[in-house]
Amino acid sequence: MTYPCVIENCITSDDQYPNVVKDLDCRTDIKPVAKISSYVEIPNDHEEALIEAVATKGLVAVRIDPSGMNDYKSGVFDGPCSQINLSYSVLVVGYGSEKGVEYYHSPSMNPVRQKWY
Repeated sequence: MTYPCVIENCITSDDQYPNVVKDLDCRTDIKPVAKISSYVEIPNDHEEALIEAVATKGLVAVRIDPSGMNDYKSGVFDGPCSQINLSYSVLVVGYGSEKGVEYYHSPSMNPVRQKWY
């Protein structure tokens, strides 16, 4: 998990520390843009714990399987929930229901309409 490393060091911007597809040495000359003071792990497949964490802790980072989301445009995504390819990270910032369908709110759900995988 990355959180212990982030707590010990910091979070920086993409401009200062771009994501590249190769192994690099950890840089220590970066300017922090945010800090995390603690984190809590939530068990997999435990929706009650996720709801409680969003309500009491705030933002919750989760991994999702983006398969089948290439045609997603807006609203509540009602596709299948799978744990086969957990390759995309999103922040859950809230939860609710719309027309009887419960959902989690994530502003990071593909904001630039990129391919999901």
